[in-house]
Amino acid sequence: MRYIHQIKSTFRDQPEVYTRFEIEMARTTRSATSVDMANIIQRIYTLLESNEHLLLGFNSFLPPGYKIVVLMEDNVRLAAYSVPQEPNTRYILGTTQSQNLEEEHEDHLPRPVLVEPEDDVECH
Repeated sequence: MRYIHQIKSTFRDQPEVYTRFEIEMARTTRSATSVDMANIIQRIYTLLESNEHLLLGFNSFLPPGYKIVVLMEDNVRLAAYSVPQEPNTRYILGTTQSQNLEEEHEDHLPRPVLVEPEDDVECH
């Protein structure tokens, strides 16, 4: 409940952001497929990308095995997520491109980038 209050107070001047967040929260509890969860995570990223703390806080609402992380690559902080089927793969948020892979996904979701889990950055 504290997290929801933080979202509401952070975006009190942007009620449309809070409304979209509520919709995505409802979808999270109903979503059954990994494609649905990937799309929800992408939309949450779009809503909360300006606030890393709130973005990472959304992890507590994700199903087991899904996790949003922040990575450091070439001194740039990148948000990414992992899925239970591929725990050592991170999907970079905010892009559908990766220099590491050539083929595109049919669903236009981010392509995976293999990273070592210890590259994840914790947000305090």
